[in-house]
Amino acid sequence: MRLHPETLDLDFEVADSDIRPTPQAPQEGSALELLIAQDGKSPITHLKFIPQRGKKRLLILKGDNGEAVKATRVSLQLTKMNYRFRASIPLTELGIEPNKNFIFELVASINALGDAHSGGQCSLSGAYRSGINS
Repeated sequence: MRLHPETLDLDFEVADSDIRPTPQAPQEGSALELLIAQDGKSPITHLKFIPQRGKKRLLILKGDNGEAVKATRVSLQLTKMNYRFRASIPLTELGIEPNKNFIFELVASINALGDAHSGGQCSLSGAYRSGINS
């Protein structure tokens, strides 16, 4: 992640050998979720990054209603064992101000990892799904 005056640039690689997009319930398939806020008292913006193997594109949704996010420079690379995406998200979409600190959480949901087909989740905080209220 890199903060610029007008955008937040993202570059993530996720190990998932059997991508299964589930936009209505990202935690049940393949997705990366970003929860971001200016501070602990500000509203949380919940973004869902959902890879689509067949279409070779990245779906970026916001909030519970699944509103499309206006991102730029979006790319998706797929391999047999993972996917990598890059995107620049305008700060206005995130509800954060330029040149100020912000807080965030990342939650990765995967469908499979090689021969392990049980899926799973991990997060930066270790407490995934604990604060998702968008």
